[in-house]
Amino acid sequence: MITGDQALTACHVASQVHIISKLALILARKETGEGFEWVSPDETERTPYR
Repeated sequence: MITGDQALTACHVASQVHIISKLALILARKETGEGFEWVSPDETERTPYR
């Protein structure tokens, strides 16, 4: 779901209206600045983007 404003808002709205039922992930730049990774909204889960 893309809202154009804020990824966290999109994740929250999608879960509230039952568009998603499992963990949402946001594609974000790695903390090192090199490449991207999938990050959970609460930033507890990180998965490499391939």
